[in-house]
Amino acid sequence: MVTSTLDRPTGSSSLQAEVGDFAQSFVAQKNYILLDKLENPANGEYTEAAMQYVNFCDESFNNFLSERIANAESEEVKARLGKVRYEINSARQKKLMEADKVLRGILSSGGLKQMEAKLAFHLRRAEIDMAFMVILQLNIEDAINNKVEKAVQVMTHLGTLINEHQDKMVSPPVRLMRLLLREDDPNVRKQMLRQKLLIGANLVAAEQAAAAAAAAAQEEAEAARGLLTGEGSSSSNINAPQATASPQCEHIVVAAVQSWGGADVEVQQLRETIVDVLSQMSGIGGDQQTLAEMEFKCKTMTEELQQVVDEVDAPKVSDQCDNEDAAAAAAAAFVAPSEDDGGAVVMVSASQKAT
Repeated sequence: MVTSTLDRPTGSSSLQAEVGDFAQSFVAQKNYILLDKLENPANGEYTEAAMQYVNFCDESFNNFLSERIANAESEEVKARLGKVRYEINSARQKKLMEADKVLRGILSSGGLKQMEAKLAFHLRRAEIDMAFMVILQLNIEDAINNKVEKAVQVMTHLGTLINEHQDKMVSPPVRLMRLLLREDDPNVRKQMLRQKLLIGANLVAAEQAAAAAAAAAQEEAEAARGLLTGEGSSSSNINAPQATASPQCEHIVVAAVQSWGGADVEVQQLRETIVDVLSQMSGIGGDQQTLAEMEFKCKTMTEELQQVVDEVDAPKVSDQCDNEDAAAAAAAAFVAPSEDDGGAVVMVSASQKAT
């Protein structure tokens, strides 16, 4: 069987080499396209274009734009590119001010439930972006430094809700990788992998669930046709929805949701996602420490993934072997009863028997 280079744990340098070429080509294409959008806006509005695309202007684009300005062939080109950079910086400042306003509105909306509702409102309107996450993190750090524990708990909870919302918007392998990156405990990460990967018993269960769902859907369709035609059983077999009472709480400390869902990710899908994410980060550039930390996390994630896969492939130890060993040990310690012992069964150790 042909295996991927990520089938076995590899060093960060090997992982970096694998994704390097793809990262360079992907990021270069992205930067050229982005600059064209900003330099030649469709309606001639530089400010509007900058606000529209500022979230895509990462460190790699900043370096790309600075290089283009330094190597501009004429003063006219340099001035036009300089205007693009000015509009991007202005858009960033405006985004941060808007994010600060949104966060203040959420925190001043009332109790925890009201804050959650206000956050959900902004999430539905796609107003929670990278600028908001930057402002939120800065405020959390400020609250930590000032030892305002309640504020730290509330804003951390808001961050958790945002992560959970974003998890629902991405594909299953990307969602699983996001969950793994946020978890510090290696044992919890492995348990995530055991629960989410389509391997071993999970694969069988997923196939059975799919078959059951298909059968249920067919039964519902047949029941619906029966109701429309007046044939078949009445609605007595249909369970009416029942209201479920659940106590509402206003606890500030809210644990992260541990319901990861059923198995829905193939091993190869997760491996490819790790490579893709690291490829994009490698091409972005920027803080080398952040990149090194991400490379280490991806290397660790790859190793843990392989360990979980090996668990499934490893031969199971039969209980029969354990029983046979126990029986042999009991036989070695057994001494047949003698007349001197009055017919009693005597158990002695191996060393005593040897003497």
